[in-house]
Amino acid sequence: MATQHKHSVQFFGKDRVQAANNAGAFFAGTLEDGGGAVVIAAEDRRTAIVGECERRFGPGVAARITCLDAAETLEKFMVANRPDPACFNRVVGGQVRQLVGQHKGLRAYGEMVGLLWDAGEPSAAIALEEQWNDLLASVNFELFCGYPIDVASPVFQIATVDALLSTHDAMTAATPQAFRDALENAIDETLGPRAAGLRLGTARSRKTSWPNVPETEETILWLRNAHPRRADEILLKAKSSYAG
Repeated sequence: MATQHKHSVQFFGKDRVQAANNAGAFFAGTLEDGGGAVVIAAEDRRTAIVGECERRFGPGVAARITCLDAAETLEKFMVANRPDPACFNRVVGGQVRQLVGQHKGLRAYGEMVGLLWDAGEPSAAIALEEQWNDLLASVNFELFCGYPIDVASPVFQIATVDALLSTHDAMTAATPQAFRDALENAIDETLGPRAAGLRLGTARSRKTSWPNVPETEETILWLRNAHPRRADEILLKAKSSYAG
């Protein structure tokens, strides 16, 4: 039997189309069975995600999707620039519990953590992830979080995303196969033929507290950890090749 993941994450950078597609795929598991969904995001992403769900299941599915604005919802439970557990439980927990009672199965997609991260408040984002985990432990639903983090940027490295990854039990790939191929080629061209063997031998710097990290993201984390001086050069070459 497949493992059920209750708390997933994706890093979508500027690829908002991929973000919407991934969210639509995530909601498929409940919407096709007659369940409900909640989207907590900016207006453009809410529209894109609902549109993707309608493309998959028809226009009638929108009636089972509750949409909330991420910034407005976040503001309701922030106290002194931190997510307040009691307020979060009342505002978000109350909404989730109500929707769980209305539908046979519920999945939620949220970008409030991404807003905190983008605002330079990573510790507040982690605190909010932990509050989501507390809610997940007491209410039967599944959660998918989105972060506007470009995995090819210097931000995406072990020291920065370790605590964030550790609050999730699954990670969704945000890069297409073509970029993965371009990255592998750039590594071989820059580091030489022994690069592939080096990657296999390092276990790609994985930590046991992390979820299963997709191949491209794991390779980038390994690259920035093992070859910090060459990482930007390699990723720039990969992006250039992929774009070309």
